[in-house]
Amino acid sequence: MTDDPRSELQSLRERIDRCDRELLRLLAERARVALEIGHIKQAHGLPIYDPERERSVLDALAALNDGPLSDQAVRLIFQQVIRACRNLEQPPRIAFLGPCNTFSHQAVLDYFGPEVELAPQAEFADVAEAVARGEVEAGVLPVENALEGFIGTTFDLVVEHELQVVGEVIVPVELYLLSNVENLEDVRVVYSHAQPLRQARQWLRAHLNGVPLVTVESTAAAAERAASEQGAAAIAGPLVVAAARLPVLAGPVEDRADNRTRFWVVGREPAGQGDKTALMLVLPHEPGSLARALQVFAEYELNLTQIDSRPARSRPWEYRFFVEMQGNAQGERESAALQALQQSGVHARILGVFSAAAGVGDDV
Repeated sequence: MTDDPRSELQSLRERIDRCDRELLRLLAERARVALEIGHIKQAHGLPIYDPERERSVLDALAALNDGPLSDQAVRLIFQQVIRACRNLEQPPRIAFLGPCNTFSHQAVLDYFGPEVELAPQAEFADVAEAVARGEVEAGVLPVENALEGFIGTTFDLVVEHELQVVGEVIVPVELYLLSNVENLEDVRVVYSHAQPLRQARQWLRAHLNGVPLVTVESTAAAAERAASEQGAAAIAGPLVVAAARLPVLAGPVEDRADNRTRFWVVGREPAGQGDKTALMLVLPHEPGSLARALQVFAEYELNLTQIDSRPARSRPWEYRFFVEMQGNAQGERESAALQALQQSGVHARILGVFSAAAGVGDDV
């Protein structure tokens, strides 16, 4: 150890740089091997995605792990590596709420990377149906917004179509005002989707008070309207900003810088691996049933990260409960808790086991 911390820090960063270069070389070698595997699979009509093989690879790597990274961190890292290599073999077809250049599109890119075949859909239900019919490998649907809360429609569609939650991704909500005009005083109308208009209402009240706000079907459509009308502006996210023929007049304009939307990645088959479980609970229609169900989670020391209720469509005035908990439903404590719930008269259905979305990384 030296007396100069800057010199020691520089030396350690050089070691990290050498590690990163070696990692990059090995990743490229792995990708080339994956491409060869993909060619063999395609030549013999074999499926590109082999979930059992992926699970066995992740299990083996976790067993070899000696730290300091946790087993879950190792799984998350290699899940991304495996996914990127699989996308090289055959880009997956992914359904999402269209059109392109929306936050749903951004969620697809953030989770799967750019090597995907996009399948934009007109409605949330169309996304779920495309997954259920096998027309796409997976779908991406919003399930929660930091400001507006739980998006129950997504939960209903997953239950109705018997889909599995296989992953999640969190997209920051960044909004910008686009227009051909040069000054805010020249804006005569603002177009956007209903949700961005709500998420920027305070900024709009402070800077464009009295200017008409017009709801359109998407932020991409809003940018098209603003580009074609004198004095018009649009509120949209980064993908629209990059694609539109409009300069940014102001931004960011969202009311909260920490606003984010969480998306579920849904498929037909369970992922199996992960540190988070989504559940549907159907409780006996009697006093105290919810309290007793929650007590089971407490007794097994399981942390619930979300709980919401939705009307049971087939039984008026009765409700299904959506629960997310930390932990894998196949774990010892988790499976024991689910068994205890069933024995108490609660119907518990696993909607998916998946890896929690990664947070903001540390500076290295």
